[in-house]
This record gives sequence, C-alpha cells and structure tokens, in this order.
Amino acid sequence: MTTFVFPTLANPAALNERELRVELERVNQQVLSLSGELNEVRYASQRLAGLLARVVTARTMKKQDELNSIVDEIIEKYVRVMPPTGKGKVH
Repeated sequence: MTTFVFPTLANPAALNERELRVELERVNQQVLSLSGELNEVRYASQRLAGLLARVVTARTMKKQDELNSIVDEIIEKYVRVMPPTGKGKVH
C-alpha cells in the first residue's frame, strides 16, 4: 500500500510579510525536493519501460533464450533476497 502526504498549504492573506518570506523559503525547498523525486521516478519508469519492452519483444518473437537472459539480468540487477526472518519465510 502506498500513501501520499500532501504538502501543507498556507493562506497568504493571513500572513504578514515576514511570515510570507519564511513560507516562501519553505515552499522553495519543498519544490526542489519534489523536483528531485520526480526526476528519480521518471528515470526509474524509463528503465522499467525499456526492460518491459525487451521482455515483450523476446516473448513475442518466441526467443526463449533471450527472454531467459533478460530475466536473469533483471534478477541480478534488481532482486535482493533477504535471509529468512526466523519464521521459515524468505521476504
């Protein structure tokens, strides 16, 4: 389950000039942070789309060896198997 925390908003009409400046600084920092996060999501989405395109192409062309190679590459780069937690399950 994914949750999203909405940014806090301020009512500019209720703030004096000093408070507006403080709020502007906070919002500027928040914009920079969110821009960085958006860039990371875009990059990850592009990588995922590229991998999925390769999987679909190999599967459509019935190239099982190539498909297996792509899946092995994905496992090697992105899958991390954690040791059992003591309950006999791997997560």
